[in-house]
Amino acid sequence: MKKLLLPLLALFTCSLSAFGQTPNYGSGFTSSGLTLNGGAGISGTRLRLTDGGAAEARSAFFSTAVNVQSFVTDFNFQLTNANADGFTFTIQGIGLGALGAGGGGLGYGSNSAGTIPGIGSSVAVGFQLYSSVLGNKEVSLTGDWTNGASPAATPGTSTTGSGVNLHSGDVMKVHMAYDGTILTWTITDSNTGKSFPRSVTINIPSFTGNTAFVGFTGGSGGLTAIQDVLTWTYTPGSGGTQQVATPTFSPAAGTYTSTQMVTISDTTTGTTIYYTTDGSTPTTSSAQFTVPITVSATKTVKAMAAASGLTNSVVATATYTISASGATTVTVSPRRAALTVGETLSIAATTNGAGVTWTATGGGFSSNSSASGVAVTFTAPATAGSHTITATSTTDATVSASLTVGVTDLAGVFTYHNNLSRDGSNAQEYALTTSLVNTATFGKLFSCNADGAIYAQPLWIANLNIAGGLHNVIIAATMRDSVYAFDADTSPCVSYWHKMLIPLGRATGATPMSTRRTSTQILAS
Repeated sequence: MKKLLLPLLALFTCSLSAFGQTPNYGSGFTSSGLTLNGGAGISGTRLRLTDGGAAEARSAFFSTAVNVQSFVTDFNFQLTNANADGFTFTIQGIGLGALGAGGGGLGYGSNSAGTIPGIGSSVAVGFQLYSSVLGNKEVSLTGDWTNGASPAATPGTSTTGSGVNLHSGDVMKVHMAYDGTILTWTITDSNTGKSFPRSVTINIPSFTGNTAFVGFTGGSGGLTAIQDVLTWTYTPGSGGTQQVATPTFSPAAGTYTSTQMVTISDTTTGTTIYYTTDGSTPTTSSAQFTVPITVSATKTVKAMAAASGLTNSVVATATYTISASGATTVTVSPRRAALTVGETLSIAATTNGAGVTWTATGGGFSSNSSASGVAVTFTAPATAGSHTITATSTTDATVSASLTVGVTDLAGVFTYHNNLSRDGSNAQEYALTTSLVNTATFGKLFSCNADGAIYAQPLWIANLNIAGGLHNVIIAATMRDSVYAFDADTSPCVSYWHKMLIPLGRATGATPMSTRRTSTQILAS
């Protein structure tokens, strides 16, 4: 029996060694080779760190320790319904069950009360969606932490200035390399092509040991997100000095009031830096950097560095916005709106900065950020009331503009003076109030034509199924016994149907007819 077991044991050991001792999930994930903690799981071919539930803390580590003295790792991730809190790529020497606190701890760090410790003997690179320290708001940050320090207490660096927004829902690609001294990583939006580079000087083995467990952690609190890692590969010993460090820019990307002289540098000796200013990706055929670049108008500079015997650096990107006035401005359109519950509204912000982020006291957006002049869709909440939508500059977070949206759950106005009491009251009106009826926010939006004067009170019906969809509709009758159905919201006027109940030839008139909507007037002629 012993003679039989020994060959089988030797065969099992050989098979395990041949299976692969480094993460290689370039075509997607299976549970093989992974240790999943706290509810982390495999969804299709994705590693799902958080699944949209509240107060989650989860981790997943490759089950075999790997060499971390130098390495290259690449992973793609996608954050869906991304409200909070974020995730990390973690290198740790604690063990396969390592797990920190949820919420702002991102499954890596300790909680604020100190009752849940972070992951010790570790280094983490994180991606944050929300920050209480920065004002209890959504953010798009990346940073690094050691020995289980709380990411919530020390937020990372904003990525939005480069055009990378972790709330976008786009698939993000991360390329990370460690040469034994400098850890570099670049986040690239696979949809827009925008990139954000980051590098730190760090001795990883001094925290974790020369071999350690590598993997991911994720967390959510009261706000949530579905956080998926789509693919992941890790190659130890390839980070070394084989790749040139990522170039850096001075001054840093941002908004300036005057012409900037931009210099590009690289920490790897003996490098040649190549750059472009037309948005294209630089190659060794691009212009060489030798003297400062004059940036007198808004421009994006991209740079890469090359050196003999080394792999070219990742591409670094910096966008410089030159604003003649100096002051960042934001305006929104429309300035005010009235919606029914669940109704949508197209809104846009104009800014001389890089773009805006959107927040609201209720409801949601098709995208949580946008460039100047690019419309997003707001969906009204299911709860009636007055709600504020705010567009905040990504260039200067102190600059914002807002609009007020009245959301009603009124089914409609179906009788004279609103109700059978004929008192004309409407307790479900949140947009047309005495404080809002002024020259700045109240006036005619559009007009519709009718065949006669309108003396009877028009009726208003919310979410009527007509013309192939749900619309708010005005029903109006004229002195010629004609009945019209007009869209209550669309400009220019949309007439869904018209029915004349008496023969032609009667007198016509012209009387203005006001709708329930703030600032809307329909003129009959």
